[in-house]
Amino acid sequence: MSDKLAGSDLAPELRRRVASGVTLIDYHDRAVILIEITPSSEPSFYKNVMYERSGSGVHVVEQTDYMRLFQRFARPRA
Repeated sequence: MSDKLAGSDLAPELRRRVASGVTLIDYHDRAVILIEITPSSEPSFYKNVMYERSGSGVHVVEQTDYMRLFQRFARPRA
């Protein structure tokens, strides 16, 4: 798992956050990998494509819709 993650195309910051949230759990004599990803202060790209979670699915964010997504990460001005 660690080797796959290290060689992945995730952005370095996202890769670090994913790696720090990996836990192996024993569940009814089976090994289960739990991955908890902490929130980021900015959106991430994967292979130059942006994805957005919607319910239980994930879909590609079209470039024309980037601003809507970026606004979710904008900090309010004081």
